[in-house]
Amino acid sequence: MLRLSSVNELKQLRGVLFDAIDESTPCIVIPTGTCGQACGAGDLIRVAKREILAKGLTKKVRLRITGCHGFCQMEPSVLVEPHRVFYPKVGLNEMERIVEAAASNKVLTDILFVDPETGKPVEKQDDIPFFNKQVRRLLAWNEKVDPIRIYDYIAQGGYSDLEEVLFKQNSEW
Repeated sequence: MLRLSSVNELKQLRGVLFDAIDESTPCIVIPTGTCGQACGAGDLIRVAKREILAKGLTKKVRLRITGCHGFCQMEPSVLVEPHRVFYPKVGLNEMERIVEAAASNKVLTDILFVDPETGKPVEKQDDIPFFNKQVRRLLAWNEKVDPIRIYDYIAQGGYSDLEEVLFKQNSEW
């Protein structure tokens, strides 16, 4: 881990980390809150890692492990960025297919979430009734941050309040 000795170094690090984010490369996001873990997210992670490595896809697809996304009854689920394709109740065989589809920018229409009112598949997470009216405050960045990768947190603005306090050094605080 890089040791920072000034506020400016933290700012520079954040800039470098943010600029290094490649939004064009598909990223498979697997939520691993308690509900996801209880439903098998750990197995999905193992399958995804195995498939990415075995098929030489490390330059074509990324994997991010995150906390809960809030749609517990659909776990284990997978979100594929940047198009925000949502797959609910994913099985191990489906995970293999998702890795291949993500690497080639394809959508697996047969395993998409199905709207219970219309009976139609919904491709994008933001169009799913559970999500589409939400204003996500507490969980706003959880899809972008792997909780064990501090650089993810810093790149998304983590420690910015600390940075402000250290930079301003206001005696009233």
